[in-house]
Amino acid sequence: MKNVCIFLECPFSLQVWTRVRALCGMDNIPPRLEDAIIYLIPLSKGGSASSVISRLLLAATCYSIWHERNSRLFKKRLKSYTQVFDDIVTIVRLKILSFRFTKNSARIRRILDTWRLPGSVIIASSSTT
Repeated sequence: MKNVCIFLECPFSLQVWTRVRALCGMDNIPPRLEDAIIYLIPLSKGGSASSVISRLLLAATCYSIWHERNSRLFKKRLKSYTQVFDDIVTIVRLKILSFRFTKNSARIRRILDTWRLPGSVIIASSSTT
C-alpha cells in the first residue's frame, strides 16, 4: 500500500484533494482515497448532474495527480498544486459542457454558477426529441 500515498495522502496530493473536496462539497469526508470511494459508491448508480460531476472530479483528480507524478519523474517538470487543481477544474468544466441539461432548475443553475458556465448550455425542453 506504499504507492497509495500518491493518491490523496501525500502532502502535494492532499493540497490538491483538499481544494477539490471543497469545490464539490465533500469536505466533510476524510481525505483518504478509500473514504472518497465509499462516499461515491451510493452515487455511482445515480444519473443526476451532481452525482456524475462528483465521479468526474475523483477521476480527474486521480488522473491529474498521476500525470503530475509522471511528469516529475520522467520529464523533470513540476507544477504547483494550484496548477494541478486548475487542470482538474478545466477537465471537468469541459466535460460538463457536453452535458444535455434540459431543466432550468435551481440545482442546475447552482452547478452552472459553481463551474462558471453560461446558462445557454441548458437546452429548452421543447427542442429535445
